[in-house]
Amino acid sequence: MAIDYGVYGVPETFFLDRTGRVAHKHIGPVTDSLMAAELDRLLSDVGRDTRRP
Repeated sequence: MAIDYGVYGVPETFFLDRTGRVAHKHIGPVTDSLMAAELDRLLSDVGRDTRRP
């Protein structure tokens, strides 16, 4: 499963959308501001395609 998600080291954080798809992969430590920004983005994308271009 790690290969499917593209895991290659720590720390890595995966943000999943409501369907369980990886919406964003962050490499490195997660700050409070990053967590808040990603969660706000995911919540604002409800009903839309959350994949990044």
